[in-house]
Amino acid sequence: MAASLVGVYLVSTIGLTVLLDIYPDLARYAPALFPILALVGAVNLALCSGHRRRLAGIAQDRAERKAERQAVRPTTGSLTELLASNAASNTVTPDSSLVKARQARAVIQGNRMDNLLTLFRDNPTIGVTDAARTLNMSRQMVYSYLERLETEGRIRRNGHGVKIIKG
Repeated sequence: MAASLVGVYLVSTIGLTVLLDIYPDLARYAPALFPILALVGAVNLALCSGHRRRLAGIAQDRAERKAERQAVRPTTGSLTELLASNAASNTVTPDSSLVKARQARAVIQGNRMDNLLTLFRDNPTIGVTDAARTLNMSRQMVYSYLERLETEGRIRRNGHGVKIIKG
């Protein structure tokens, strides 16, 4: 980089000398041209060295982050050690919020099945599509609830509709 700047300075100095020989009227501007040329060169060198420093800083930051990540990673043992520690660990008990969510879901499903049962009690010949529209659920959900009610022995399906056994 420095060699190229020296070459540029030599070429520009020779060029300015030739230019001043051809146009002697520009001689009054010559004292200002050489310091400007030196200033441009100094700024160029400063920018290049600053860029190199930034690149070195980025590389150092990356190396530090990589070292931190590797230091944080737990050491992994052999497969037999992992299997032994897994077997020795306690069984996981479900979280109380998960249990509450499951209970709430079961209550909602029970209410929907009761609503479906009431609908078929009032209209035993209603179709599955109409029942799904009335109760604002999908047909597949109505089918699964009907199968559940049938396995529980609360209804019996025949070719003409649904007969309620227990309600």
